[in-house]
Amino acid sequence: MFVALALAAKGSGDASILVLSAALAFLWLSYLALAPAAAGPSVSGAGFCVAAFALWIVGTNLFVSSSYTAIAQYHAAFLFGGYLYGRRTSPRLEMAYRTLLALGIALSAWGFWQVLAEGEPRAHGPLIAPATFAAVLNLVILPGAVLLAAGTRRPWLAAALGLVALAVVVSTSRGAWLALAGAGGCGLLLLHRAGRAIRWTKASAAASLLLVLIAGAWALSQMQRPTGSGGFTGGWEGFGSLQPRLELFRLAVGETRSTDLVSGAGYDTFYYALERGRGAVPTYAEGFTHFVHNDYLQTLYELGLPGLTALLLAIALPLARAWRRIPHLPATEQTTAIAALSTVSAMALQALVDFPFYIPICLLIFGAALGVLDATFDSASPARVRPPSFALARRVLSAAAGTLAAWVLITPAVAEAASLRGAERLRNSDGQGAAFWFEAARRIDPRDWRYHWYAGQFWMSQAETTTDPVQAALADAALVRAIEANPRQPRPLSTRIALHDRLRGLLKNPANGETMRAWAEQLVALAPTEAGVRAERDRIFKRFPPGDRK
Repeated sequence: MFVALALAAKGSGDASILVLSAALAFLWLSYLALAPAAAGPSVSGAGFCVAAFALWIVGTNLFVSSSYTAIAQYHAAFLFGGYLYGRRTSPRLEMAYRTLLALGIALSAWGFWQVLAEGEPRAHGPLIAPATFAAVLNLVILPGAVLLAAGTRRPWLAAALGLVALAVVVSTSRGAWLALAGAGGCGLLLLHRAGRAIRWTKASAAASLLLVLIAGAWALSQMQRPTGSGGFTGGWEGFGSLQPRLELFRLAVGETRSTDLVSGAGYDTFYYALERGRGAVPTYAEGFTHFVHNDYLQTLYELGLPGLTALLLAIALPLARAWRRIPHLPATEQTTAIAALSTVSAMALQALVDFPFYIPICLLIFGAALGVLDATFDSASPARVRPPSFALARRVLSAAAGTLAAWVLITPAVAEAASLRGAERLRNSDGQGAAFWFEAARRIDPRDWRYHWYAGQFWMSQAETTTDPVQAALADAALVRAIEANPRQPRPLSTRIALHDRLRGLLKNPANGETMRAWAEQLVALAPTEAGVRAERDRIFKRFPPGDRK
């Protein structure tokens, strides 16, 4: 499981399908290594919502969205896979948490090294953003903090949590700090609801120390900022990050009004909305992001009301169930349930200002927390007897669902491997080998625009070198498929414009002047502020002036 978590953290930073596939493989092995519950799992409201949310992500991505992305099914798999793992890990919770804590210590050490040895202003570990780094560490801290607040006396645990908490401080992520405080308050409230004695003196001392460290880290970050850098510098520094978030929120609300509220705009498509609407987000004039920095607004925009409803219920139902049942649970189950709920609440709170529900490792831990919670409630319930008549049907359905899930997940991984092999062959001047693997990649996963674009770029470069009309035609065909696969993406269109401009003599039916100008205008509409796009439009209009139909 540690390997699965480590690979999920690495894949969350790299957005590598192959790394994420390896993480899911180790997660599956970890799941198989755990014995299933004797009575079998029950179907809870939270479990149903997790499954529904995951299926909605995959279904809309595969069958509705005009901008398919392979990452969607992996996010869904980490969420639901984590939930299944959490359901089975109940008998070995201590081992599971020690594994998570070991990951937190390793990530913290990485963050300290970045700040102390490499001179980076903020710790982020293998993840790109300090906010996601801190979000992961919050999910490590909170279960252990609940154990300590409930009376567990383990000095090594307190020391480890202090180290991880210091890494959260060094990240200087205000969203993570607020989520940690809010989730900690939620945990204390639930402990009080359970009638547990809370060590208020020690809790207050720990909170005061953490507050002093946070204030010191913030003051140091302000002193390190260049003079006059009060404006936005990429979305992370200082309290200036509030203004870009508000602008992103307004853009998301405006885009949602013109989007189908049933199916949404498609998973991970906010990036294209930002490209089109940068005028409404002046602080991102030159930067870019895929995220609204509010997962609920982004889910509504991308997945519609059904997706948002499933996500909200997956959070709210466990909290409501716990509030009713925690006073009646045995002490051990109370502590376990509150620890899991603190993790859920941390994700829910940070999702208001960041994007933890779009980070695979966060989805994995969140899903596992929900699974642990359901398993805890099951263990405290009267024994259930499963009707034997449904055993065969369950096995058949599980096998069918597993086969379908494997196909949906393995296909993008094989396509990425083929594409990487093609790039490696090209670097070694093996044009024939590169052609084989690039073409294989786009046939393995034809819905992914990237592989058509890679093949189009390859054939275009070959045609420029050899002046071969056949290769120019292959380039054009691949670029047409890339545009069809994702009409919101400007890069294939930009490449096709360059192809019909530079290699007109090799194409059987090159675009005429009117078509070239229309393509240039379409390119500007897709990315109105992207560097070079307007310059390209002006060049095309100069090369093919209005009235020129040749």
